[in-house]
Amino acid sequence: MKVFNLCMLFICLTTYSCQQKESKSATILSHKEIQMNVNEEILKKQILQGANQYFQEAGVEIPKPEFSQEELKQSMQLASKAVNSSGYRMIDNTDFVSKIKLIFGRTLDMLSTQDYIYVNLLDVCNRDLIKHPNNGVDYNGFYIAKKEKLISPFYYIPELIDYKNEYSNIVKLESEMSTKTKDNDGDNIVIEKWNDLEGLTNKRSDNIQKLTARNKYLFNDSKADFTWLKFNDKIFLESLVKTFGYVKDKNLLAFVLENNYQKQEELEKIVWNRKCGGEFVVNKEVFDLAKNWKTEKRHDFLMYMLFVVQNMKKEFESNNELTFSQKAKVLGLISYYATQIGNIDNTHAYSFFPMLSGKNYDDEFKKNNYYNIPDFKAVYEDTRTGGIDIDNWVQPDFSLNKTKIPNTSKPIIIYDRADFNSFSTEITVKNEIEYLSKISGWDFIRVDGRVGYLPNEQVFQEVAKTERKKHSFLADDEPLPEKKKGFWDRLFG
Repeated sequence: MKVFNLCMLFICLTTYSCQQKESKSATILSHKEIQMNVNEEILKKQILQGANQYFQEAGVEIPKPEFSQEELKQSMQLASKAVNSSGYRMIDNTDFVSKIKLIFGRTLDMLSTQDYIYVNLLDVCNRDLIKHPNNGVDYNGFYIAKKEKLISPFYYIPELIDYKNEYSNIVKLESEMSTKTKDNDGDNIVIEKWNDLEGLTNKRSDNIQKLTARNKYLFNDSKADFTWLKFNDKIFLESLVKTFGYVKDKNLLAFVLENNYQKQEELEKIVWNRKCGGEFVVNKEVFDLAKNWKTEKRHDFLMYMLFVVQNMKKEFESNNELTFSQKAKVLGLISYYATQIGNIDNTHAYSFFPMLSGKNYDDEFKKNNYYNIPDFKAVYEDTRTGGIDIDNWVQPDFSLNKTKIPNTSKPIIIYDRADFNSFSTEITVKNEIEYLSKISGWDFIRVDGRVGYLPNEQVFQEVAKTERKKHSFLADDEPLPEKKKGFWDRLFG
């Protein structure tokens, strides 16, 4: 047995060693292939321009100038060589067009003369072809290269290849060039050479790794590269869901949702988005995923979804760009899917639709046939009163008001719906109570990161009347009168 285990260990180590050698040789081959595709005139231009330029007096970096179409072409060609030599399989036109449409929502015409399509991450509906390198502030995006069938940001040649090993004449030119010059206004300019750029070798390697992993994941369905991206390019993965609304990959969606469901603003980006054609899309896939989570995690998701809906409703009220029909559809669908999750164990099932229970929403839902969802009407009508019988229900008051509770060390009890028999939670209040709405004697509140129904004085009066009626038929059975408690005494126990 020991001999067998040793043999298996030897085979594994040998296989791993061979894989490492193949990987290294692929990298070497990649560099050799890349070198043959470099336009030396473009490389010379970029070397003389320097990696960065600064105003000498202020030390402020000068924005890089617009690059040429030839430079863009060169960048995409080198990117293609880099990924192809690292195991990327170029797919056919039909699959490439389909993937780009599915993931980024862009329609490609493979017969047009426009070889490169710019995807603007700062404004995804802007179709202008921008020729400025990314700086994260004014410019941030990437290109869809139709001929090379890949996506890539613009890279300067030194950001992809080690020019010093192959172009001695360029190296000599760089070593002899001055690092000081003047601009057209006579200001002193300092040029930072590519050769002096700290960490350029590691940056170059990182560029190629990210470029390869992104394209192999998106177009070759590489699970290994998806795993690498999770640890090394998280922002890119999250942008696929938050910026482009790509939710068809369940593993990707699970990763992004897990990392963001407790962040209100980020969760909203995941749950719904507006397409460039004006269509509003609520991502049902998000709720399908969350409903299978464990109980505590599912409850947390619903709590943050409540915050999302409350914030959206508030912002929609001052948004004149959207029609009420558009607002109602987004809020209605989100509330429906969230309520369905709440119905699993009756937690927060009565929290969403009460916020949309006005006549205007009622009429809108009816007019749109409840968005052709078979049980939308039943779920809406069952939960919109917060669990109160419709005959005793009073139209909610949605005026917001923040107020501090009286000084007390006693906790308060909030309920999952406007019913003393519903699930309750005891909370020791540390911050302000935010009153979100009032429903038939109950206050719908948010406090210390939780939401729920809080009974007010009206409810306690109704309960007292009911209790007295129970014993009024027989005087001998009438309980001895108790000392009457004030509202806050009853509320805080």
